[in-house]
Order: sequence, then structure tokens, then C-alpha cells
Amino acid sequence: MFGKLWDKLLDTSVFFSFDSTGFKRHQKYFEFDDETLNLKNQHLLVTGGSSGIGLAAVREFYIREASQLIICRDKKKATDNISKFYKSSDKVEIDLVTADMAAYHEVIEAMENRKHYPFNVVVFNAGGMPSQKLLNAFGYENIFASQVIGHYVLLRWLIDRNLLAPGCRIIWVSSGGMYLKKLELDDLNYVQSEYDKIGAYANAKRAQVILNEELSKKYSEKGWTFSCMHPGWVDTEAVKEALPDFHRKTQKRLRNSDEGADTIVWLSTVQKELKSGKFWFDRKIRGIYPFFWTKENKEVREKLLDLLETQYQAATATLQ
Repeated sequence: MFGKLWDKLLDTSVFFSFDSTGFKRHQKYFEFDDETLNLKNQHLLVTGGSSGIGLAAVREFYIREASQLIICRDKKKATDNISKFYKSSDKVEIDLVTADMAAYHEVIEAMENRKHYPFNVVVFNAGGMPSQKLLNAFGYENIFASQVIGHYVLLRWLIDRNLLAPGCRIIWVSSGGMYLKKLELDDLNYVQSEYDKIGAYANAKRAQVILNEELSKKYSEKGWTFSCMHPGWVDTEAVKEALPDFHRKTQKRLRNSDEGADTIVWLSTVQKELKSGKFWFDRKIRGIYPFFWTKENKEVREKLLDLLETQYQAATATLQ
């Protein structure tokens, strides 16, 4: 009794929840007898699978004998890292697509030029936090373009081509940083204000959480499961490069990539039926509005969906 109360108190601190000690505490309550799905002969798609938690998830899926298509910006880095555990002589296939999710018209063009099997699991993990403001070919700031629009465009393309298998699980990798952020769409490209990479990142991650809920409702009759999760604070090269001060001060407490990827793998493989549209952290459904002032209204949600659909139409128009 006291142990669970103490765990709840530690979780309210965030610092002792998002870090590695938090994972180890939460791990005590994992149901390790959960039956897992057999991934052999299953087809998975992972964005951002060349390093960090994406690579950790790819490695776990490989161990479970899943065939995978990995979308990444740096083919050499992906090849070097994946080759540490993958042998091309294996019967399990790992296919690399080199593309930047911010250039979503190029992503779907690359996908058009290869044969695909319907995907059983789709993991939207690609991220990044550039220090300078970058705009994509359609005039959108890079973080929002890659992590929100790019993933939505890819998802819509998969749906239009019947490339989501029955029972497909779609997983968005968000961030606990979104907890403090209310979704803002009026100045996405930082025309009226100075570029803030941390704010842009949190805004994109908040958008992913909202989008996960909306897509779950829109496609409720399809039998797909939409999930969003956050990995906690993970010691990755991306975090080290984007947030050097934070990394230096917290490095000894950060989660390793396997701990960060644990819920991604669990959501992909647990056999029991999952509630669609939920937000997960360490295998448990969590609330998304700890502060009332971070809650958006219905109009903002509709504006987000309209923006994304407009960009999907613009991206696909380039293929004609």
C-alpha cells in the first residue's frame, strides 16, 4: 500500500517518473505474462528507425522476425547501425527508404516506386529539433512539417492504397513535453514571432496526441488501433544535440533506448485488445491535460484536420 502511494508521489515530480528510475518503478507493475503477437510474416513500417528509440524498436521487431520497411533521412547511418544486428542472409527482410518526412511529397513518391504488402504495424517515430528555422517545399516549418503533416500524408497514402492490414496498429511517438503546451496553429511558421525549437517541438507533439484521438474516431469502423505514447527522457544523440544543457545535467538519470522503446514494442505486440485513441506511458493509459489551460477547443481540432488534408491533397497532386 505504502509502496504504491510512494510511487504516485514520485510520479507527480516528473523528474522521478520520466527518468530511468521511473521506468524501473513502473516496470514492477508490467504484466510480463501478457501474450504477444507472433510477428513472423508480419509487415511493419517504422519512420526514424536509424538511431535512438526507433532503432531499438527495429531491433526488437527483428528479433521477433518481422519484415520491416524503415524510412530514414540518413541511409548510411541506418545501414551502419542496423548491420550491427541484421544479416542480409537472414530470411527476415529490412528494406530502407531514404527520405525526409518534411518532404512528404518525396516520401510518397519513393513509396510509389516499390511493391508493398499491407502493414500490420505502423510506427510514426521520426523526429528532430533543428536549431534554426527551416521551411519545407510547401512553406511549413520543419518540425511540424515532418512530425505531423508528413506522417499524416503518409498515413493517408497508405489508407488510399489499402496498405493497412485488418487489425493494423498505428503508433505515434510523442513526448512528455506536450503536457505544458496548448496546440497553436495561427503562427506555425514563426512569421509573427521568433522561432523557438522547444516550443515548436512541443506543439507538434501536442498535435500528434490530438490527431491520434481524431483518427481513432474517424476510422473507428476499420478495426485499426490508434495509439500515441511518450518514451520518457531518453539518452539519444538527438537529445544530446538538440538539448545539450538538459543532457549534461540529466545524463546519469536518462533512460536507455530500450527503455524508451519498450511501450512502442509492447503496443505493437501485446495480444490483448487495446483501446484505440489512447495516450500511453510505460504501458499505462495516461491523461493528456494535466493543466486546464492546455486544452484546445473543437474549432482548433477541425482546423488541424483541414490543414492536414489540404497538405495531403497538395502532396499527391505532385505525383500526377
